[in-house]
Amino acid sequence: MRATRHLRALIVIAVAITCLSQIGCVTRRLRLRSDPPGATAYVDDYEVGTTPCDVSYTYYGTRKVVLIKDGFETRTVMQEFPSPWYQYFPVDFVAENVVPWDIRDVRTVEYKLTPQVLVPTEQILRNGRNLRQSLQGGP
Repeated sequence: MRATRHLRALIVIAVAITCLSQIGCVTRRLRLRSDPPGATAYVDDYEVGTTPCDVSYTYYGTRKVVLIKDGFETRTVMQEFPSPWYQYFPVDFVAENVVPWDIRDVRTVEYKLTPQVLVPTEQILRNGRNLRQSLQGGP
C-alpha cells in the first residue's frame, strides 16, 4: 500500500518535471539583407557575417547596423527594434517561463547600398591647389 503511494508520487513528480522541461521560451533572430548581397555586416560594432545573415539577440531597442562592401558607400543605420506586446511586464514572465511552446520573433531588415562615387584625380588635385592658394593668400 505504501509502495503504491510512493510509486504514484514518483510518477507525478516525473510527469511534472517532464512538463516543466518542455516550457517554451522566446527566440529572437535578426535577419540582415543587403542589395547587393555580400556586404560585411556589423551589429553594435561586432562583425556578425556577410549578408544575407542571421544573428540572435537578447534585448530590444536601438542597434547600430553597419554594412561595408567594396565599391559601395558604407551604410550605417541606427535601427530601432521595438518590443512586442508579450515582452512587457508582467506578460513577459509568462511568455518566457510558462507558455509551453517557443515564441519566435524574427526581424528582417534590408538595406540598399549605393555605389561609391569616385572623384577624378584631376578634380582632387585642383581642389588641393585651390585650398593651398586660399591658405597662403589669407591673413
